[in-house]
Amino acid sequence: MRNPTAIFLHGAKYSSDFWLKLGTLKAVAEAGVRAMAIDLPGFGDTPALPYSDNNMRSELVRTVVETAWPRVNSTVILVSPSMSGRYSIPFMDRHGVLITSFVAVAPIGVRDWGGPWEDTHKRVCALAVYGSKDALVPDAERLTKLFQNSWKVIIPGAGHRSYEDKPEVFHKVLLTFLKKCRRSADGLLHEVRPEHGIELVHTLRNAEKDGAL
Repeated sequence: MRNPTAIFLHGAKYSSDFWLKLGTLKAVAEAGVRAMAIDLPGFGDTPALPYSDNNMRSELVRTVVETAWPRVNSTVILVSPSMSGRYSIPFMDRHGVLITSFVAVAPIGVRDWGGPWEDTHKRVCALAVYGSKDALVPDAERLTKLFQNSWKVIIPGAGHRSYEDKPEVFHKVLLTFLKKCRRSADGLLHEVRPEHGIELVHTLRNAEKDGAL
């Protein structure tokens, strides 16, 4: 199996270049994970769409994921902060089984989301990351209930953009999760055994404590 791939979306105030400046792409790459960041329509180098709806937004993400998947044939992780929930949640509804893990960094739309289809619910690992000062923090609990294998991290002292407020803690949380949730050799299911889950929880809790420093 080749190295996993993490695909980064972005919030309304940013473009793909933000993840490079924050050092996230470098940190992920150094951990052996192939990192990709895209400009959503109307941001960075991507022109705006004449119109968009949930179907169009989900198909855009599907195209990106399927472009990455044949090239690497490995674990695919989708990282979706804030505004990009308008893209990631419709994608999860329609094509969620194409990825292995979903890192939801306070994405919009969770409150009104009924959850993905059963296959996605069972086959995709989910990590909810929120800042303790974020008004959307109750969504973290809602999101974890939508997936069979899910965890949440509330970063103390961070706001809605927890990755910018506490980048070191965010990177530690992200890298821990990426190392634990990987696609199995048959390419169908992720490898998160119960003992992995326990270790992951312990590490994530320690990362939360670090955020309070």
